[in-house]
Amino acid sequence: MKNGRSYMCLALCSTLLSARATGAQASRLAQHFTFGPRVDLEEPKGVLNVAVAASNDARGGVLVVDARESQVRRYDLNGRLLMYFGRAGGGPGEFPGPPLAAIRLPDNRIAVGDAEGGISVFSASGTIVRRVRVSPSPIYSMVAIGQTIFVSTQRMVHGRLLLLHRWGPESDSLAGSFFEPPVVRNASRRIVATTGGAFVAARADTLVVTFSLADSLYLFPGTAQVPIKRPLSLRSFSYHVGEAPNSGPLSPEFRSWLQTGARVERAFSSSDGALYVQYLRFGSYGPDWHLARLSPSGTVTMDTETGAQLLFVSPMGLVFTDPVTGSPSVWQVASPRVRP
Repeated sequence: MKNGRSYMCLALCSTLLSARATGAQASRLAQHFTFGPRVDLEEPKGVLNVAVAASNDARGGVLVVDARESQVRRYDLNGRLLMYFGRAGGGPGEFPGPPLAAIRLPDNRIAVGDAEGGISVFSASGTIVRRVRVSPSPIYSMVAIGQTIFVSTQRMVHGRLLLLHRWGPESDSLAGSFFEPPVVRNASRRIVATTGGAFVAARADTLVVTFSLADSLYLFPGTAQVPIKRPLSLRSFSYHVGEAPNSGPLSPEFRSWLQTGARVERAFSSSDGALYVQYLRFGSYGPDWHLARLSPSGTVTMDTETGAQLLFVSPMGLVFTDPVTGSPSVWQVASPRVRP
């Protein structure tokens, strides 16, 4: 099943190509944010090139998933390395495909989703407990609300392509699947299935879902399985033009098609109830990152090009890749200047 493979390549490429920031981009970010600490991540010996996704660890600190090194690392908020585990391979504790998402489970174990549709469960100390393949498509994101784990991946259920699923850490399969890909302007079903993907976040007891080809949020409050659609009207968003070529996500033809539109990457929730929606446009030299802020009432109070990728929202503030070098191993903590 090829559903989602092109999207996975796009997600990884946007991270790998983002190390092109300049001093001018740092100045652009500073127009809207006040800079706080700069965090240099301590890396294990032998780590050379990284492509990271980061999330808050429920035990404190940060969980970092490194797709390029096939490794999961845990840091404190000052960048000190606390533990690491995993490597590429097919043996116990190894990842047959790049790891893409990690979450601390309610019982203190760590679950890691990978590009081969597998979820590996590790002990709190990083020892493999079990791995199950739950999907033919990559596991893009995971989030917990109470004792329930929600997973985003593309999976056919009774002839319907569904993007969100419940998962139990002791289960060998996904359950409670819901959320069909939305209808997208100018996009055929093939484009939606092969180049679109969903990311899931949580705000209190509400799932906050983005779909990469649409400038809307999809909110699932409580136990709802039918979303509340909230259009965003992002200032620099536009829909792709024409059909995506079949030549592959790294071909010149496909990259030219990418440059005809924008993509919504994901949403982040903050402690004040606001939501941040990150989206990007692909230029000649890589992604141009944009960020919108929605107040708790849903009003867009900021929509700007940042020049740096937002990785996660921590108790210290918003954490970006370094706006000067673009390095994913150097983070810049920042706070918005205005919070209407």
